[in-house]
Amino acid sequence: MNSLEIKKIRNSLGLNQSKFGKMLGVSMRAVQTWESGERNMPESTMLLLNKIIDTQNVSNKHTPTNEANYLIKSLEDKEKIIKLLEGTITMQEQLNKMQEKINENATVNYHTSITLTDFRDEMKAFCSKIDKKLNQIS
Repeated sequence: MNSLEIKKIRNSLGLNQSKFGKMLGVSMRAVQTWESGERNMPESTMLLLNKIIDTQNVSNKHTPTNEANYLIKSLEDKEKIIKLLEGTITMQEQLNKMQEKINENATVNYHTSITLTDFRDEMKAFCSKIDKKLNQIS
């Protein structure tokens, strides 16, 4: 999504940069950097914005109730993404700790390689879960 598209979407929603940022859970400055092309909108925020657009297309009524529902849904989706990312960070930290332990030992024994294989399999399963959740959100 390029800077002109972001601005067009914001304007079609009838929001200024500040309100648009609040709706997405970011600062007005972040919106300014996206619209000026200084920075790209993060993928998680794009997913959230696409959800809002889809909801807007289904119901084009600008009522306070609809706007509140958009905000609530947006926050729920963003919280789901944050939880997924936190889980990924936790798994990466575990992987880093295991790598440190391996590096401490001059030789890697059979038991460690089995542990790494198990961990790799767990990581693959976890990443698969993240993909499924992201597909559900989008």
